[in-house]
Amino acid sequence: MNSKRLWGFLLGIVLLYTLPMYGAMPDKTLLRIGGNEVTSSEFESYYRMYADSAMETPQHYLSRFVLFKLKVADARRQGWDTLPDFRQACSVLQAQVLKRALVDADKKKAFLRECYQRESARVQLRQWVRMESVSILLPQSASRSWLRQAQDRMEEVSRKLRQGMSLEEAVGQFPQQKDISLVVDTDTLWRPVAGLLQEFSAPLLEMDAGDYSAPFVSPLGVHLVRLLERKQEVGFTQALPLLESYLDRLGASSQCLNMDAYTAWNGQSKEAIPEAVRLELQQVADGLLAACWDKQNHIGGHADVSAAELERYFDRNRSEYAWAFPHYKGAVVHCQDKKAAKKIRKMLKKMPESEWNAAIRKWSEEHPDSPAQIQQGLFQIGKNPYVDKLAFKCGAYQPKEGFPYVFVLGKRLKGPEVYTDVRHEVLEDFRMAQEEVRLGDLRKRFAVEINPEILKTVNSSGSN
Repeated sequence: MNSKRLWGFLLGIVLLYTLPMYGAMPDKTLLRIGGNEVTSSEFESYYRMYADSAMETPQHYLSRFVLFKLKVADARRQGWDTLPDFRQACSVLQAQVLKRALVDADKKKAFLRECYQRESARVQLRQWVRMESVSILLPQSASRSWLRQAQDRMEEVSRKLRQGMSLEEAVGQFPQQKDISLVVDTDTLWRPVAGLLQEFSAPLLEMDAGDYSAPFVSPLGVHLVRLLERKQEVGFTQALPLLESYLDRLGASSQCLNMDAYTAWNGQSKEAIPEAVRLELQQVADGLLAACWDKQNHIGGHADVSAAELERYFDRNRSEYAWAFPHYKGAVVHCQDKKAAKKIRKMLKKMPESEWNAAIRKWSEEHPDSPAQIQQGLFQIGKNPYVDKLAFKCGAYQPKEGFPYVFVLGKRLKGPEVYTDVRHEVLEDFRMAQEEVRLGDLRKRFAVEINPEILKTVNSSGSN
């Protein structure tokens, strides 16, 4: 599983729901879940990330945060944080966090030298490889039957390779199947063998350049690798560009850049590392656990929510989506002269809004001497100078270069007319309502205590 897939997986988590507030707690302890304390600082760090993309108070966001932490608590209860594939993924992602803490170039070089010297006794670190691979990634609910099918499929790929096919040709012989799809990695950057899982490094140490390995199983799935090139006995000066490239491309070698190495380099104990770094490391682990919980429990899909369901939910809860500021729904059209603007306005009024963009493109193609541009959508007052002046009669604007005449077409709204005006919010709330029922067992299993006095100290900027 590569780092981009992991970040995509991590960024897919959804934070939902709340529980009643009760209990007195020490200063700065915002809540307890199953006896484990969560500080206001941890909550604020999550809220700051969320507040960048949503208009929501800390008090309302707390409901999402509590449900997120319940998922994490349940995942830890089931021991998912001890599984090899989780630990490998978490190590790689946390290495990216630690790498960002090495902002000073000289300190970064010194740290890499220390890593290299500390590990140089290991033969694997003296070896760097470029390789290709094909994998069948392990699904969350893999069975013995799945493993047998995946191994059989990889054996078929291996047989095609021995017959002289290229990796791409061999993989192309097999149609993709649900849960048994072949993933080819041809990113041939140099990698330290020490940064690979043992299941990968063991065959690579025995192979000659150009050879394919036999199929093998790792905590991530079923694989087959081809060794393209190997560097032996690389000294630090030679290794430095490779190390830096590896850090930049993959975050860091999980066996080189970890918490123990970072704290030793800084001369600090784990308890003394910057709180921001510690919180971000915890967010990585918690986010992966919550994502695993969602996948295991089939939570998080948007595709199966119909427009009719969202419309009904919006109609039942319309008052929840009232806007604090008026909006304008329509378009801003930039033209070269008033005569063209009059014709375009008349044309657009005769057709539905969904066809406006296509109509402007067609107009510009048919009138190359008098093209037009359109910006269509939902505009909050104060966000667009053209809408502010022409629709709300406030402010001023400078005409767009090359388009001295501008007009707006649409209507002012005090609140959303249809669910699509606030689709993202409706979709998240709809999913949250669904999970309220499905996650009832979690609320019963883990006692949740919230300190309302500490919550009051968190303001909308995420600081107290």
